[in-house]
Amino acid sequence: MLLVAFGGWLGLVLHQTLRTRRADDTPRRARGLPAGAAAVAGLGLLMASAALVVAAARGIGAWLGMDDFVVGATLVAIGTCTPELVTAVVAARRGQGGMGFGLVLGSLLFNGLVAVAVAALLAPIEVPRAEAAVGLASGVGLLALATPGRSGRLGRGRGALLLAGYAAFVAVLLRFPPAPAG
Repeated sequence: MLLVAFGGWLGLVLHQTLRTRRADDTPRRARGLPAGAAAVAGLGLLMASAALVVAAARGIGAWLGMDDFVVGATLVAIGTCTPELVTAVVAARRGQGGMGFGLVLGSLLFNGLVAVAVAALLAPIEVPRAEAAVGLASGVGLLALATPGRSGRLGRGRGALLLAGYAAFVAVLLRFPPAPAG
């Protein structure tokens, strides 16, 4: 179901992109092989770094006595989202905030629909309902808060509320850690 939902979303985005592109007369230049080689090299480095991030986070989490879910929702999430944060900040500072917002929203959809689906296809994911409920409720609430207002802008106040919301989510996880499995 998650992969079907992602496919539907991707189809809508591609349809909108092609419709917009047809209306745009600006010629596009493809970089071809160099871009493809860079993408393949980047994917290889990404896979290697992901293994290192997971191993390091599990080690730190074990040292601190943290549950795997809490490690994933804090240490791994921060580690894997840092490149997105940097890219979104650079885009916003260059006046391309829409690109940064699209990056974050697309990443959330991809992670929520594709990453979870593929991981569950490879091995069942066991998460107690209470953990999932806190995470999902927080995610839906913060996503609603990230929805642009009538002006189409997210201001500093909304940004501060989003940061405070994430801090509250982490505080709840750390204050009320999940019961050990088994």
